[in-house]
Amino acid sequence: MMYSPPDLSAQPVNTLDDLRERFESRKEDSSLDELILIMGAGNIIMGDEGIGPVALDYLHKRYDFPDNVALLDVATTGISMLPNLEGMDHLIIIDAANDSGHPPGTVIFYTPEDLANQQVMHSAHDQRLTDVLFAAQLTGIELKSVVVVGVQVQTLEHFVLELSEPVQAAIPIACAATLHCLSELGYTATAKSDVEPDPILLDALENYAPEDS
Repeated sequence: MMYSPPDLSAQPVNTLDDLRERFESRKEDSSLDELILIMGAGNIIMGDEGIGPVALDYLHKRYDFPDNVALLDVATTGISMLPNLEGMDHLIIIDAANDSGHPPGTVIFYTPEDLANQQVMHSAHDQRLTDVLFAAQLTGIELKSVVVVGVQVQTLEHFVLELSEPVQAAIPIACAATLHCLSELGYTATAKSDVEPDPILLDALENYAPEDS
């Protein structure tokens, strides 16, 4: 499938600026909802490594999210992420995984520590998610939870815009897993009424079973 970058600035997806305004408001009113960032990490010109942004685009086109949830497409998992984490309470990342021991296209829940040895580096500037989170703590950023929805890759090739068949097929499963993570935090995305439901996604929401790392 050819991939074009999503326009995540379009409403009703919230921007980080929106969430930061809510963060400032919450300093005066602690009853406001916690802030959740859903990130799609990956390099879209390296084949299966682009699963994060592609899955994020899939979610963006099909769901409206609560005001306390933002979606963000990031190319790399490095120190450049830190400003995006400021003020957030929870982080959900959709990312490529490798050497998991599972077949290509398998969706796997990871903690950052679990992912460390299986994380796909998106560029020479990438850093392990564990290192980024450690740096975040040093700057005073304290996330309450971090979950990675990983997808085992089949191919990693430079200047390839298509996902492999098993990874392409895993997109609805990865998105169902992401929505499950959101529901575990107490929030629900709403399916857009003007978009035809994907039966694979609906089945995944009922029956998906991500592997443990």
